[in-house]
Order: sequence, then C-alpha cells, then structure tokens
Amino acid sequence: MTIPRNPSEFEIQAYLYAELQRLGYVVRGEVVGASGRVDLVVFDGGVPVRVLEVKARLVNQQHGNTKAKRVAEQLARYRDDWCPATVLLVDGAEKAERLIERVSRCGFRNHGNGKCHSIDVPMPNTQ
Repeated sequence: MTIPRNPSEFEIQAYLYAELQRLGYVVRGEVVGASGRVDLVVFDGGVPVRVLEVKARLVNQQHGNTKAKRVAEQLARYRDDWCPATVLLVDGAEKAERLIERVSRCGFRNHGNGKCHSIDVPMPNTQ
C-alpha cells in the first residue's frame, strides 16, 4: 500500500478545525442536528453561525450528476435544520485553503469582487 496522494475528507476537516481555532473561533466537529451529523459548526456566543460540509473532492455540478443532487439535498436539509446559520460546502483541499485565507483576512463576512463587506459575523476578539 502506498501513501494516498490527495487529502482525505478527515484531513480537510482537521485542517479547517485547527485553522479556525487558531483564528479564535469556537468550532466543533461531528455535531448532531435534526437531519444528521454535520462535519463542522462555527459558533458565536453559543449560537451556530456557520455549518461547513466537507467533501474530499470537488462536487461536479453538472446537470444530471447523481452525487451533486445528493449533496444539494443534504445541504438543503442542513439549511432548514441549522437556520439562521449559513451552510457552506467546502469541496476539496484548495477550497478549504481559500476559505481559511478569506476568513483570516476578513472574518466570516459575505464576499464579493474580492472585497469584504456586509459584516454578519465579526472576527473574534474585535467586538
């Protein structure tokens, strides 16, 4: 057996967990909700503000893709169960790295055109 070339879903979850904690966020893994167990939940003041669903590989969004349909249904259930928290799909290590880069720069804010705006969750220790 050889060492796998690509990071596993667990390794991506571990990376996100460690980096978000390093940035000062309260993050928990494998949190049970009404529709099942979610990968990671970021809390602010004890309230869930982000739910991160992690996949090891990019989810192909092409029309008719069965896996993409299952993932879309899963995310819809999580959005219903975890409202008002925002549910994010992090599919692949590169997206995880980009998310951490943006969160370290801007906190959990809405992003558009490369700029940070519409603050909905401040960076830790800035309140």
